[in-house]
Amino acid sequence: MFHQIRTASLATNTALLFANTLIGSILGVTFWVVATRFYTLSAVGLVSAIVAGSTLIATLSNLGFSAVIIRYLPVAGKHELHLCAVSSLVPGLLALVAAPVLSLFPVAQVVRDLNGPPVVAALIPMVLVVGMAVMFVQDAIFIARHQARLVLLRGIGSALARFVLLVPCASLDALGLLTVFTGGVVVSLVLGVSAWRTPRPADTVAPVAIKDMVVYAGTNYASGLLSQAPQMLYPILIAARVSHAAAGAFNFAWMASALLTALAPAAANALLAQLVRTPTESSHRIRNMIRAIVAVIAVLACLIFIALYPVAGLLLREGAGDMRAFLPLLLVSAVLFTVVRLKSMVLGLRSHLRMLLVFNGVVAFSAVVLPLLLLPHFGVLGLELGWFLSQLIGALLALFVKD
Repeated sequence: MFHQIRTASLATNTALLFANTLIGSILGVTFWVVATRFYTLSAVGLVSAIVAGSTLIATLSNLGFSAVIIRYLPVAGKHELHLCAVSSLVPGLLALVAAPVLSLFPVAQVVRDLNGPPVVAALIPMVLVVGMAVMFVQDAIFIARHQARLVLLRGIGSALARFVLLVPCASLDALGLLTVFTGGVVVSLVLGVSAWRTPRPADTVAPVAIKDMVVYAGTNYASGLLSQAPQMLYPILIAARVSHAAAGAFNFAWMASALLTALAPAAANALLAQLVRTPTESSHRIRNMIRAIVAVIAVLACLIFIALYPVAGLLLREGAGDMRAFLPLLLVSAVLFTVVRLKSMVLGLRSHLRMLLVFNGVVAFSAVVLPLLLLPHFGVLGLELGWFLSQLIGALLALFVKD
């Protein structure tokens, strides 16, 4: 089965994106572990909630545009640079307009807990939101151009920049930690500036109707909103309704599963960028590719559990028990999330846009309602159980929804 993903460009770019996510997650976990030596667990939980809110807004600002880039950039021809420019500018402006949402409930309670001048405490999250929105678009451009190595290189550069800033900002506690994270995003933007360089002239130009691009972008925006927004709200809900310390422990377990949930979109994007260039690819071969990707992620989930469960006490001075309790369900849910995400990619590729919205709508409804129902009764574990059940529903639906 694994030989099915050995198409040269697909295998190379998928492997590089996997490596980017794997190395990024390892450096991310290491960063937060080191951060707990200089910052309180409460500060770590507080900042992780703000980062989750920022990621949510940035993601919502560019979902449709990233989808259009990956789907249409390979066939845009001489219009490639125009598509890159518009798809970078508009999400950045949308994020700038939406950034004040960080001052609304439930993020408001988290942002107000930052110690520092009000203007600075409000400005840094805004810079973080806009920077992340543009950064996500840069990633999509590199993936569509089969330049995943640039995604990997700037990811490493961004992580190293955070380590450099970690100690100098320690005196500012939570505000300093947020500044460190924002600094890493700024470095990533600088390293990704080549996304806007003029590409080599294309030999042929495939005509693409603007209407088709708009419909595809709108549908993928709504679909992405439904599929990704719920999970980004979880750290915010924990910080607001349980405690900052619980959010900090959850953050470590969530980072382990985020390695896998980030691999799913990365693999889907690499696969989509390849299939756009080879539209005659058989359904049987696509299914085999998807099975291989899911199998790889399932194996990684087992390895992550084996590696992290015994050393949770070394990673966290406090909250290790919570981390061990959170980890198993989150890892299993991440594998199910992969099935859901890859099914969404296939529906989008086949232009089954109405079915795409219905499919992700059902999963998103479950991912919001079930955790909210279970959180008051079982705490953070109830939220995790709700997330697991929602992805299980999605994986079961994927078996019955036709491509």
